[in-house]
Amino acid sequence: MQVTGPRQRTRPDFPLKGLVRCEACGRPLTASWSKGRNGHYAYYHCWRQCRAVNVTKAKLEGLFVDELKELQPTPGYMRLVKEHVLRAWGAAQG
Repeated sequence: MQVTGPRQRTRPDFPLKGLVRCEACGRPLTASWSKGRNGHYAYYHCWRQCRAVNVTKAKLEGLFVDELKELQPTPGYMRLVKEHVLRAWGAAQG
């Protein structure tokens, strides 16, 4: 008899699974490997009922990294934040 553990809910090969939503139906995307003639291919996709999204792992994760780069604060912005924090700290100290 073969004993198996509980099903793994998070898969390290698909870090965005469940975090990115389908723009058509709003459900979180799922992910899977597809077998083709020359190997296995990774995709993020919407659930069976919708099927509006089917994008390669490389493309979606690349777009996600691009978004993160856009959210990164500039050095000038961080300087301003530091100045304001130090000013507020000094005022609170008396």
